[in-house]
This record gives sequence, C-alpha cells and structure tokens, in this order.
Amino acid sequence: EMKNNIREVQRRNDINFTNPDVVGYKDFTIEMETGTGKTYTYIKTMYELNKAYGWSKFMIVVPSVAIREGIFKSLEYTQEHFMEHYGKKIRFFIYNSKRLNMIDQYSSSADINVMIINTQAFNTSLNKEKNIEGRKGNEAARIIYTKRDEFASRRPIDVIAANHPILILDEPQKMGGDATQKALEQFKPLFTINYSATHKVQHNLVYRLDALDAYNQKLVKKIKVKGFKLENIAGTQTYIYAENII
Repeated sequence: EMKNNIREVQRRNDINFTNPDVVGYKDFTIEMETGTGKTYTYIKTMYELNKAYGWSKFMIVVPSVAIREGIFKSLEYTQEHFMEHYGKKIRFFIYNSKRLNMIDQYSSSADINVMIINTQAFNTSLNKEKNIEGRKGNEAARIIYTKRDEFASRRPIDVIAANHPILILDEPQKMGGDATQKALEQFKPLFTINYSATHKVQHNLVYRLDALDAYNQKLVKKIKVKGFKLENIAGTQTYIYAENII
C-alpha cells in the first residue's frame, strides 16, 4: 500500500518512479529551489500531519547553529499566522544539553511539539567506552548518549527516541556522513522528510519545485549568469582582476 501511494504521488507530480523496496518507506524527499519558502512549507507540513493523523512529535535537524537560530525565529514569527489557520500553536525549543528537562516537557505534552537540533549536538562517537564522563571529545554532544544523574539516570537519546519523532532534515546534503546517518537512526523516527534545493541523494522524491518552476511561478527573480573561459594562463604569472560586479 505504501509503495502504491508513493507511486501515485510521484505520478501526480510528474516524477519518475523510484523503487521503495530498495530505499525503504521511511525517507521522503522534497526538492525546493532556494528562496521559495522551504521553512514555511515544512512548518505548514507539521500542522497538516497533525491535522490529518494526530502526529505531534517533530524534530527539525539542521547542519549549523546559524540555520538553527533562523528556524527558531521563523517559528516565532509565524506563530500567530498559523494560529489563525489551525487554531493551535506549536510548542518549540532548541535542544540544549544543559536544559534536559525540556525533553520531558516535549514528551509529555499533547500539543504539537518541535525540537530543533543541530548535528553538532549529537554527532559524536557511538562507542560506549568513549561516551563516559571524563573522556576527551565533544562533551556537549556526548551528553545525549550518557545516563545523567540530573536526568533521573536516563539517556536523553532514549527519552527522545521513545516518541518516534518525525524528522525534518533541512539541507540533508550537508549531513551525509556515515557518523551523522548512524546517529540519526538512534532517534528511531517514524519517518524522515528531507528538504533542500540541492540533494546529493534522493529517497522517494515526492515533490519538486526546481529553478525553472520557481521562475515560471514568479516565486524568484530572474537571474542572469555570465560565463567566461580562460586559455593559456600560467597560474604563477597571471591573475584575474574583477573591476566591478553589476
């Protein structure tokens, strides 16, 4: 049934069929051109999934602190807007290894809950012998994998995973390392949705808004590209000088 549903969505969106038997049914790809409202789209997606299926636990995973902070601001700015459309607000927070009580609130709340986390917060060695107090390395990242006295002798990763959150990966092409992928599996997600304009790997592509579509729909401004070719230039003797950019 999942396979048929995926193929039906791909057919409606004029996308070549993929083989879910190979990549599985738990990873989905959304391709959206930069500047077309990716963050707004996946916030709305969370509301729609809650409305349709009652799912309420989400994790937005990002590759950097800067993107994490930008998403937090977007959730703040759009709160009232989505409240008008759906009659409820999202509870959201940034994962902080020094404020583990937020995970319990995330787990126990019946509202739509979103945890925003950057890969540096959990992307560390999964070797149990290294994930102990007193060992060198990324201490903040290691906390999520260790039993904490201040957290009732529980591992934060286990408490998060018990929710089987829906993962939303923002710019997944920057999280393609083996260590990151293994770490993401530790969250035991219900499924994963990947949002980017430049995917390196596509799992079950279900929607595409490429550069041409974005321009035709007047979602982005027209961009002109000027190309040039260099010939017979010795790298140690010649340089290129840009006088101005218009």
